[in-house]
Amino acid sequence: MESEDFMKSLRGCKYFSKIDLADAYLQIPLDVESHYLITIDTPLRIYQYNFIPFGLHVSFDLFQSAIDSVIKGLDGVLAYQEDVLIFCLNKKEHDAHLTQILERFAARNVAIKPYKWVFGVSELEFLGLTIDSRGYRPDSTRFKPLTNIESPKD
Repeated sequence: MESEDFMKSLRGCKYFSKIDLADAYLQIPLDVESHYLITIDTPLRIYQYNFIPFGLHVSFDLFQSAIDSVIKGLDGVLAYQEDVLIFCLNKKEHDAHLTQILERFAARNVAIKPYKWVFGVSELEFLGLTIDSRGYRPDSTRFKPLTNIESPKD
């Protein structure tokens, strides 16, 4: 979903949930043929990654593609890396979408961080934005330090 379409689709939504995926990149296994491409060679041993390493140039795109394939076809669900947002107009629809995404995660063994869940709220922070039924705005906690800066003194 394009960011402009995403922002428009938020307007009027009253129920929001956020799910944070655990060890996101470590959930994507590398093909056996790719192991030799990502190797650490030390005097004592050669190490090969079994999963996508964090910081590799293509890791971001590979992970985003993988998570997009999990949520494909679900309305009211957006994922940006390990952050997944569920947004709906009413509680019944929201609960159905939440059930669908959790079932997909379970079927694909996608691990989530239960201590970072936020379920069925009217407002939440997502990617530095505060999201509610009116749309989105910058999260005030992000720029509050700037508004409290003292004026320069001679």
